[in-house]
Amino acid sequence: MNARVLAWGGYLLFLLLVAWILMTRLSVSSDMSVFLPRGASEPQQLLIEQLRRGINGRVILLGMEGAPPAALAAANKTLARQLRDSGYFSWVNNGVVRPAALMDSPLFRYRYLLSPAIGPGYFSEAALRAALEKRLPELASALSPLAKRFLAADPTGEYLRLLQRWRGERPLRRMEGVYFSADGAMSLMLLAVRDTGTDLARQAEAVAAIREGFAAAAPKGARLLLSGPGVIAVETRESIRSDTRRLSLTASLIVVVFLFLAFRSWRVILLSAVPLATGILGGLAACALVFGTVHGITIAFGSTLLGIAVDYPMHFFSHLRRVSRSPAEPLLRIWPTLRLGVLTTLIGFSALFFSDYGGLAQLGLFAIAGLAGAAAATRWLLPALVPAGFVIPPTLDYLQRHLRRLAALAPRGRWAAWGLLALAVGVLAWKQDRLWENDPANLSPLSEQRRHTDNLLRERLQVPYANRLIMVAAPGQEQVLREVERLTARLAPLQAQGVLSGYEAVTRYLPSRARQRQRQQWLPEPAVLKRALVTASRSLPFHWQAFGPFLEDVARARRQPPLTLEDLERTALGERLAPLLFRHGDAWAAPILLYGVRDTRALGALVDARGPVRSYFIDTKQASSAMLASYRDRTLGLVGWGGLAILAVLSLGLASLRRGLRIVFVPLAVVLADAALLSLLGARLNLFHLISLLLVMGLGIDYALFFERLERHAGEWVSTFPALWKSWLTTVLVFGSLSLSTAPVLQAIGLTVSLGVTLCFLLGAVWVRRAPVPEVEEG
Repeated sequence: MNARVLAWGGYLLFLLLVAWILMTRLSVSSDMSVFLPRGASEPQQLLIEQLRRGINGRVILLGMEGAPPAALAAANKTLARQLRDSGYFSWVNNGVVRPAALMDSPLFRYRYLLSPAIGPGYFSEAALRAALEKRLPELASALSPLAKRFLAADPTGEYLRLLQRWRGERPLRRMEGVYFSADGAMSLMLLAVRDTGTDLARQAEAVAAIREGFAAAAPKGARLLLSGPGVIAVETRESIRSDTRRLSLTASLIVVVFLFLAFRSWRVILLSAVPLATGILGGLAACALVFGTVHGITIAFGSTLLGIAVDYPMHFFSHLRRVSRSPAEPLLRIWPTLRLGVLTTLIGFSALFFSDYGGLAQLGLFAIAGLAGAAAATRWLLPALVPAGFVIPPTLDYLQRHLRRLAALAPRGRWAAWGLLALAVGVLAWKQDRLWENDPANLSPLSEQRRHTDNLLRERLQVPYANRLIMVAAPGQEQVLREVERLTARLAPLQAQGVLSGYEAVTRYLPSRARQRQRQQWLPEPAVLKRALVTASRSLPFHWQAFGPFLEDVARARRQPPLTLEDLERTALGERLAPLLFRHGDAWAAPILLYGVRDTRALGALVDARGPVRSYFIDTKQASSAMLASYRDRTLGLVGWGGLAILAVLSLGLASLRRGLRIVFVPLAVVLADAALLSLLGARLNLFHLISLLLVMGLGIDYALFFERLERHAGEWVSTFPALWKSWLTTVLVFGSLSLSTAPVLQAIGLTVSLGVTLCFLLGAVWVRRAPVPEVEEG
């Protein structure tokens, strides 16, 4: 069996295996939580879990303006009905009160265990008479429909008081039965997506449902305003997708034209795509096997990183300059060098695989498996696809001649390599305090218009960001609730003193079982309550017998078990409580969200991180910045160890530590110089720059290895040097186009790689090679 049959057979088996893996194991995810780090300390872990579950991530803020209030109110009611029926939202709050739904709520049945007003003597004769007297003016007011509906079962107004408490201290203005801004110009609505806020696919479907419903219900001239983290994430993703499609198409066309000019063969262009396609399939299959779920960003970004795989067929075809006994023969000559470059690049990307970010670990594995697959396809498949006697004619000779003249002069500038390194180190030392971007807010791609819309809707809907919180953790749910009750009792006087403007805690809606049982003990026995009610209703226009439902409900409340989080599953309140009380491993956790904090020291003094019941004061901005810095430093440490591993592999592969050090100098100097240039251009480095620098490091080793090879094989100038400058130019064309994007992420990748690969090519020519360029090319 000849090599061609073996190559085809092996590749067919590979495709079948990949197809089986992708069909049985692959699931593409859009859950952004995979790119959150794994917290090292308990406060960090709890903060990350809260970010995953947080209601802030699921809330959508909606405003409608540009039409008369009556028309806006009608559109608001129609849209709210459609969205409630859509299944995308756990709650839709537009201010409309639905009495029937309120009375069917489990909260109505548990109102006497949930109300903080319940205490000793609350249902005394005097208290009941005062409550009944208070109902009289309500029956003649705008609240008359609600007051009449609840009067017989709730004469003390407990449930409506609870609803008022849950709505907040400053209720929104209502016009035509729905929420409006204070000036009456904007109709408002607050929604929460049913599924996790980090699932961008679900968020996108929910946003699309809102836009479609608005288009059908909106009056003429009305304008829709949407905001919230999910809305912004969806818009950002679509903007990046649009930019990526446009720029990728432009870059692909430019590269295809360049490759045609470079090789004058459509066969070469088509075959050059085989290693890249193999690498993408291999990366997908590896991630599906290891992780099961592959994020869409991993696929998109990983495919971009695999652009380096185009260099492999470039070397292969550049060496097909004369007829050989087999197309594999010229490839075998350069394979040891190519293999060493592939291996060191894989070691570099292993820093991502061992990262604390799940998304980066996926990306690292995708790159490792993809590059290995692309190299294998170049080594064993491409020679089987090329017919015997296939030769690439000389092309772009005029460009080749000029570049060779420059290459001949390059070693004279070896002193400049040391100067570049010294300059880069000096710039990085000067900028060290401003080198890295640690503020997550500054990584946001939001435009000023988008920021304005978000701030406007948050102000009018009274939905501020909680930038500080107290996180409570304990072995059991009841312990957490009791500790939250203890802390909120201490927060109330601090709020009165102006230390903070407000807070949100789970116990506002769900007291501990102990607190509920205490309220049960304060509820009077049926006979006692009946006598008090009979006496209290005398001389008032109420007959005590009309309050039979009230007597029955209080008697039932004395016997009913305390309300728990499990009782509220699959309810709107259960969805609302999910981010305020959740299981974390084998324990439970509850954040107390703090608003308008003016004295962090006073709040920090409340917490105690010792013992089984623990509490932490967390500044989310500082904590997020610390996590970013911590995981960046950890990734840099992995890159450092990877660099040592690369040096060891190079020294073994080249059988010389001196040669290994000479090769490693190129990517080291380039990475430092690239980072320094970016800093001088005003950029603060982030994780995307770091990933791009890993790619630059791999390219730097490749270029240095092949320039070093030219020193020992002068006859390969006719084949190896064209491969080097063509691969450099194609990489610049691909990644240079990304630097023109409006998306900061794509800009960072494009600029970092295009600058870095240019420095790699120049420094490889200047630093590595010692032998002169031959005057006459040898075959």
